[in-house]
Amino acid sequence: MSRGARLAAWAGILALAAVAWWGVTAVPFVYDDRVEVARNATIRAAGNWRAVFGYNVSRALLILTYAFDHAAWGTDARGQLDPAGFHRTSLAIYALAVGAALAMADAVGRLGRHPAAGGVAALAVAAWALHPMQTEAVTYITGRSEVLCGLFVFLGLWAWARALLAERDGRRGAGYRFLGLAAYAAAVLSKEVGAMLPLAMLGMEWRLGGGARRVRWRWMLLFALIVGGAAWLRYDRLGTLAHREVDRDLAVQLVTAARVWLRYAGLWLAPVGQTLFH
Repeated sequence: MSRGARLAAWAGILALAAVAWWGVTAVPFVYDDRVEVARNATIRAAGNWRAVFGYNVSRALLILTYAFDHAAWGTDARGQLDPAGFHRTSLAIYALAVGAALAMADAVGRLGRHPAAGGVAALAVAAWALHPMQTEAVTYITGRSEVLCGLFVFLGLWAWARALLAERDGRRGAGYRFLGLAAYAAAVLSKEVGAMLPLAMLGMEWRLGGGARRVRWRWMLLFALIVGGAAWLRYDRLGTLAHREVDRDLAVQLVTAARVWLRYAGLWLAPVGQTLFH
């Protein structure tokens, strides 16, 4: 897909998204928004970076975007935050994530030598961007962690695919790989689930880059160091690696999580009975 065609596809998807998410800026702070955003004193002290990053070390980049919103949109006469400004930022991040997803899907398609990589990429990204399961990520301010993490995951996968394309043509791909590392760090600092990105990169390199013998294992080691550093930082600050809202056995936790993921998978196939309450 040419750059012009990709921009046209991006604009078309965003035009449809504007219809789908019309009126989002009127949604008030709800549920966790009231704690993580509206009553979060750290985002009101943008100059105190230690407080901003220390509020939730696992999602420091996310909290930084909330601090940006507070600085950019301010408060009303009663000192209350305006949710409309926060929604505008979330929509901007969503638009960037759609563009990154489109570039990633096109690059992976070309890496796999798909005969219609650009068209398939546009259809796949449109289906993802406009699916009802995106409602929480787009309209729920605390759900910004999903779309922010997704933005950097897509950028990381795009960079990795471009590196493999360059190396297949006999050119150097180190610059793209370093970009992939940076995107990975940003994804992990947006939401913990970003830690899975190296597995997707390894799968791409193994399957589309020429097999196990062609995998650049030294780059995978760098990812392992980032994961280890993030785990140490979380344990040092929180005293645990797992997020535990209630005390439950590991076996119970695994079964509970499995049930949630099965529910999510079902909603992606048929979004019937979708709700914020799980």
